Amino acid sequence: MNLRHRLREFLDLVYDRYHRREMVPPDPLQCVYPYEDPSEREVVALLAAALAVGRAQSIVHTVSAVLSRMGPKPASFLKHADTEDMNRLCRGFRYRFFGEGDLRAFLQGMAATLRLYGSLESAMARCLTETQGDLLRALDLFSGMLARGASGDAPPKNRLVASPSSGSACKRWHLFLRWMVRCDAVDPGGWSCLRPRDLIVPVDTHMFAVARTCDLTRRRQCDLKTALEITEGFRKVSPEDPVRYDFSLTRMAMKGRDFLDVWRQCP
Repeated sequence: MNLRHRLREFLDLVYDRYHRREMVPPDPLQCVYPYEDPSEREVVALLAAALAVGRAQSIVHTVSAVLSRMGPKPASFLKHADTEDMNRLCRGFRYRFFGEGDLRAFLQGMAATLRLYGSLESAMARCLTETQGDLLRALDLFSGMLARGASGDAPPKNRLVASPSSGSACKRWHLFLRWMVRCDAVDPGGWSCLRPRDLIVPVDTHMFAVARTCDLTRRRQCDLKTALEITEGFRKVSPEDPVRYDFSLTRMAMKGRDFLDVWRQCP
């Protein structure tokens, strides 16, 4: 059996075992499920993905705490929030290296984008049009919108908003897009401005380790070039949906299963 066939056997085995809704907790994706309206879901998904650093349970706790202050319709809250509303929402916030100022600037940028374009998807669609469908350049524009907020000044630095032009793998951006573009038992979807085939794999330490073991990359640095190389490796197995296996592979690793044992099961 050649490497590609072996890889497909391995990926399908992991997918069948782990790509299930009951496997999601404590992934921050669970915070997104209660929101059936895509216009509300996209706001929750972007918040959850932006804070997706550290232990999964801690992320869920932090995201839930912020959402509880925004009420049942977070997009509507942001569109109508004034300065005092935003200050009250963000007062006392602290999660890892993100502080009150980071959250306020991020939410103000999201609020300004929602007011101007009506939805985050409409804003992303505009960015894709301006870049002729180039996802990475569109994400740079979209990041600039969020970082700039309501002002016309140059975007201030905000650790909750990454830009692909920095060379970063931008795992949190690609995680957000996976949640909003794919639609199956795990990913809720809601966006149509992109297709699953357009997505880039969100590369974290778990995915990086699996990809190196499966010879999808030999790079030693987890950066944008590595993410693109890994995505191309998955594209050879699943051309229309290269991110198909992301959740199941990372969930297997987070559940403590040694993926080397599973890899060895495939002839």
